[in-house]
Amino acid sequence: IIAATGRSAMDPATIYRFLHALAGAGIVRRIDLHHGHSHYELATHADHHHLICGKCSSVEDIGDCGLTALEAKIRRQKHFVVQQHALEFFGICARCSR
Repeated sequence: IIAATGRSAMDPATIYRFLHALAGAGIVRRIDLHHGHSHYELATHADHHHLICGKCSSVEDIGDCGLTALEAKIRRQKHFVVQQHALEFFGICARCSR
């Protein structure tokens, strides 16, 4: 929320507390893209992961991670119920590798 002066109309600490509360309620999820700060996305998005370019910092979503079978194997072998997982790939995107 930016006021006409270009400054935030809300205290940043208030915004971060609100994001933390939304994450605790399962509405958003925090993701670490190694950009030196937190990113958040809606938790209602379909299961997906991220390709993060180390040169231009672009982020691309990828779906169909294939981890459903691994989660089932973990449940059978370790009697551990996976509630969520995260998977990020760090590398160089096609545009930067040209």
